[in-house]
Amino acid sequence: MREKNKPIHVFIVDNSSGKNPAIADYLSQSDQFQIAGIDTGMKSASFTHLGVLPEPFVVVMLMSDSPHCDILWIKKMKKTYADLRIIVLSEYNYVLFFHTLMEAGVNNILNMDTKPEQVAQVIECTLDGHFFLPYSFYHLLNHISSVFTEVEIQTLELIALEYTNAQMAKELNVTIRTVESRLTKIYDKLEVSSRRGAVKKIMQMK
Repeated sequence: MREKNKPIHVFIVDNSSGKNPAIADYLSQSDQFQIAGIDTGMKSASFTHLGVLPEPFVVVMLMSDSPHCDILWIKKMKKTYADLRIIVLSEYNYVLFFHTLMEAGVNNILNMDTKPEQVAQVIECTLDGHFFLPYSFYHLLNHISSVFTEVEIQTLELIALEYTNAQMAKELNVTIRTVESRLTKIYDKLEVSSRRGAVKKIMQMK
């Protein structure tokens, strides 16, 4: 159980080109939070120089428009700090992306335009073990699960992350021919003929 009177150390990674700058301003003005660092564009994107992280410690990441590198960074940090709490704000709003973030070890997911005071509340809730997702996730999850198999969902996640067929085969431990077969089935179900078309169709699911 965390001590409520201890300031919460927050490291902000803003790869969003400043889409919600009020978050850092709000947190820095509160006695409840202590800004451990702010990184933009992931030029350094590291707090490893801190050594043992002060407790409680939370990372708030504002994701970029191309989240592949962001997710790789999250996985790397979670591998280094298994108990690291990470909150992500993103403009993406589809179930495969949410699922990928959860698989990477993200603790909570918020919309990019979430108000700073709400972010502050979620930071506290995260430390208390609570989990939040955008409301749309639950409806989308039911819809996706009724259309695609588990292996097809895994493949779709990698499509969304712009993996090549060879990278997919390595990640899923299957042959490239198997990947191609899965892609064909996915395209048929979505009535599209390309990766871009598949991602666009998934993002349109409501």
